[in-house]
Amino acid sequence: MASLVIIEGPGKGACLPLNEPLVSVGRDDTCTFQVLDPLVSRKHLQVRTDAETGRHLAADYRSANGISVNDKLLVLEAGGPQRAAP
Repeated sequence: MASLVIIEGPGKGACLPLNEPLVSVGRDDTCTFQVLDPLVSRKHLQVRTDAETGRHLAADYRSANGISVNDKLLVLEAGGPQRAAP
Protein backbone atom coordinates (compact mmCIF):
# COMPACT_ATOMS: atom_id res chain seq x y z
CA MET A 1 0.00 0.00 0.00
CA ALA A 2 1.26 3.47 -0.86
CA SER A 3 1.96 5.86 1.98
CA LEU A 4 3.41 9.25 2.86
CA VAL A 5 6.36 9.25 5.26
CA ILE A 6 7.32 12.25 7.37
CA ILE A 7 11.09 12.61 6.99
CA GLU A 8 11.75 15.67 9.17
CA GLY A 9 10.29 17.44 12.16
CA PRO A 10 8.23 16.38 15.16
CA GLY A 11 6.45 13.53 13.35
CA LYS A 12 9.63 12.12 11.79
CA GLY A 13 9.18 8.48 10.78
CA ALA A 14 5.37 8.55 10.84
CA CYS A 15 3.80 6.61 7.97
CA LEU A 16 0.49 7.92 6.60
CA PRO A 17 -1.28 5.22 4.55
CA LEU A 18 -3.02 6.32 1.36
CA ASN A 19 -5.96 3.99 1.82
CA GLU A 20 -8.74 6.46 0.91
CA PRO A 21 -9.54 7.98 -2.51
CA LEU A 22 -8.67 11.47 -1.18
CA VAL A 23 -6.54 12.33 1.84
CA SER A 24 -5.54 15.74 3.12
CA VAL A 25 -2.54 16.65 5.25
CA GLY A 26 -2.02 19.73 7.41
CA ARG A 27 -2.15 21.20 10.90
CA ASP A 28 -5.92 21.73 10.72
CA ASP A 29 -7.97 19.18 12.68
CA THR A 30 -10.24 18.69 9.66
CA CYS A 31 -7.38 17.10 7.65
CA THR A 32 -7.31 13.34 7.20
CA PHE A 33 -3.79 13.41 8.69
CA GLN A 34 -3.05 16.17 11.17
CA VAL A 35 0.65 17.03 11.34
CA LEU A 36 1.51 19.34 14.22
CA ASP A 37 4.63 20.97 12.83
CA PRO A 38 5.05 24.75 12.47
CA LEU A 39 6.50 24.24 8.96
CA VAL A 40 3.28 22.52 7.84
CA SER A 41 0.43 24.76 6.69
CA ARG A 42 -3.09 24.42 8.12
CA LYS A 43 -4.06 22.78 4.85
CA HIS A 44 -0.82 21.70 3.23
CA LEU A 45 -1.53 19.07 0.58
CA GLN A 46 -3.97 16.51 -0.72
CA VAL A 47 -3.33 13.16 -2.36
CA ARG A 48 -5.96 11.72 -4.69
CA THR A 49 -5.96 8.15 -5.95
CA ASP A 50 -7.00 7.82 -9.59
CA ALA A 51 -9.66 5.09 -9.60
CA GLU A 52 -8.82 3.94 -13.14
CA THR A 53 -5.03 3.77 -12.90
CA GLY A 54 -4.45 3.48 -9.16
CA ARG A 55 -1.86 6.28 -9.40
CA HIS A 56 -1.56 8.77 -6.55
CA LEU A 57 -1.68 12.45 -7.48
CA ALA A 58 -0.33 15.00 -5.00
CA ALA A 59 -1.50 18.60 -5.01
CA ASP A 60 -0.19 21.45 -2.88
CA TYR A 61 -2.83 23.66 -1.24
CA ARG A 62 -0.45 26.59 -2.03
CA SER A 63 1.36 26.00 1.23
CA ALA A 64 4.20 28.31 2.24
CA ASN A 65 6.86 25.57 2.08
CA GLY A 66 5.60 23.46 -0.83
CA ILE A 67 5.77 19.68 -1.04
CA SER A 68 8.48 17.24 -2.13
CA VAL A 69 8.15 13.81 -3.68
CA ASN A 70 11.25 11.60 -3.71
CA ASP A 71 13.34 14.61 -2.63
CA LYS A 72 12.11 16.74 -5.54
CA LEU A 73 10.12 19.91 -4.88
CA LEU A 74 6.81 19.99 -6.76
CA VAL A 75 6.01 23.19 -8.60
CA LEU A 76 2.68 24.33 -10.02
CA GLU A 77 2.55 25.11 -13.71
CA ALA A 78 0.09 27.91 -14.47
CA GLY A 79 -3.12 26.20 -15.48
CA GLY A 80 -1.45 22.79 -15.60
CA PRO A 81 -0.42 19.84 -13.50
CA GLN A 82 2.27 19.83 -10.87
CA ARG A 83 5.68 18.53 -11.82
CA ALA A 84 8.92 17.80 -10.02
CA ALA A 85 11.46 20.59 -10.24
CA PRO A 86 14.86 19.57 -11.67
